[in-house]
Amino acid sequence: MVRKRRKMYSRVGMSPVIGYVLLITLVIGLATFVTIWYKQASEKQIGQTLDYFENTAECVDVKYELVFDYGNCQMAIYNLGKFKIDKVQLDYSLEGGELETTTKELNILPKYGELITDLPATTIEKVKITPIIITGIKQISCSSERSHTPKEVLCP
Repeated sequence: MVRKRRKMYSRVGMSPVIGYVLLITLVIGLATFVTIWYKQASEKQIGQTLDYFENTAECVDVKYELVFDYGNCQMAIYNLGKFKIDKVQLDYSLEGGELETTTKELNILPKYGELITDLPATTIEKVKITPIIITGIKQISCSSERSHTPKEVLCP
């Protein structure tokens, strides 16, 4: 009887080997999971950062000046930057608090200007301009919009 018990416990080395194999498998699986997660998270973050800087890099060089022609109910936009301004979004604040938004296709080359004549017939109190440039197939709306308030009644 004593001999039988001794034979049952003679395989003492087998249990630690199985434990080490399971531990190594767990560590490799966990390392694989963390590596894949880190790669996906960093690619997403890099993509978002590049998109942000890609859109703002062009907008830094978009500069313009707005001139009001009070007698003729017109305004002129002069491109002082390095990029062609393809479109302009105009947000008018009209007399009585009404808001009107239009988008004009202007194609203003650098160092040139464009006259906008078809303004709303009512009195304009404030004009907000958002330049839009097109690079390749991508349309970028430069969020560095500025509000302009005419000194006189623009369209009486």
